[in-house]
Amino acid sequence: MASPLDLSSLNLGGVGSSSEASRRESLGQFGRMVSSVRRLLGSRAASEVMNSAPLAEGLKRQALAIMTTRPQDFEGGYARIWLVKNVPEGEVVYAIKAAKKESEGTPSHEIMQNELFREAVALKCLKHPNIVELLGTCQHPSLGIILVQGLMDGSLHELFEELEGIPVTTVHHIGCDVSAGLRFIHHQHLTHGDLQEGNVLYRKEEKGTFSFRIADFGSSSRVGERRPPSGNVYLPPEVSSYWKKQFSAHFVSKPSACTESDVWAFGAMILRLLLVVSPAELGLWISRLARISIEEERETEAQCLERMSGLAVREQKLCREPVPDNLRDWVHGVLRAMSGCLSLRLESRPSIDEVNRRLQDISLRMVSPGKDRGGKQKAE
Repeated sequence: MASPLDLSSLNLGGVGSSSEASRRESLGQFGRMVSSVRRLLGSRAASEVMNSAPLAEGLKRQALAIMTTRPQDFEGGYARIWLVKNVPEGEVVYAIKAAKKESEGTPSHEIMQNELFREAVALKCLKHPNIVELLGTCQHPSLGIILVQGLMDGSLHELFEELEGIPVTTVHHIGCDVSAGLRFIHHQHLTHGDLQEGNVLYRKEEKGTFSFRIADFGSSSRVGERRPPSGNVYLPPEVSSYWKKQFSAHFVSKPSACTESDVWAFGAMILRLLLVVSPAELGLWISRLARISIEEERETEAQCLERMSGLAVREQKLCREPVPDNLRDWVHGVLRAMSGCLSLRLESRPSIDEVNRRLQDISLRMVSPGKDRGGKQKAE
């Protein structure tokens, strides 16, 4: 059996796994490896990650040269990130991630390395069209673990700001792509743990369409693994102190990772994209739906969704991009697909498989924007 931090035997790419028994064995190793990080983090842990998904030598030299000769493009919660877009024709663009420098007000270097390690382990296990691609890892004496990932055009947060709202048909596309990626994650008995617009990346394709991938797996956990509580509005009351005053009975001081938390976060993200509200305003709508789920409101879920549809339709009409003629049907369909995602009762939340099925059903009921009901392209 491989050592506790040896990723080299993991074969969780979905396609190409040699046997179910081997896959289950690898998943067991994921839990053991991640739980051992804090105790064993250091040169040995970094070496194991580097050896499990080695970075091509030429790409490694390029990445290290970029990191040591120019400042990072931006910082995330635990990582500095360099974007590399100017590459020779035929080569892939990529992003480089390394732990932030430790300073007052930041987590310790060990904790930030821990997050990078989690991400490396998760991405080694997860290969899917709707999950960001890991190109490899390497180790630097002073920078520690370095991840190199395929680069997209930006995050959903950036797209949301750029377009001043996203058309409902694109929100539907986002829902389909992200739920497909999340479904694959959950089928591996893993969770993402921090799903929000900033952690979903997009790429604009040649025909003007988009593709979307889930990124930032630093909070990923095996289902059932203990995780620290968060203060995030996108996460449910059982794991987020954001809701502690409102739903104190549901808060768990030492929560365990579960797929239902990802479903809540997914529902919250889709609501924000449709309603075009601030995080604080989003919290008010989430709170209303959550209270309805335990019958603390006179309003029914259907009535609340109808009010939300009215708000979303008004916002959609302000979008810079074209919206479909049957706008209200699209908006209401996507909102109905989120039904139950923001329930306080875990057992009442649909699985991500069910949410994905609901979203796919919408595609069968609606016509595409710019086409008539016979499916033919409208004349300009």
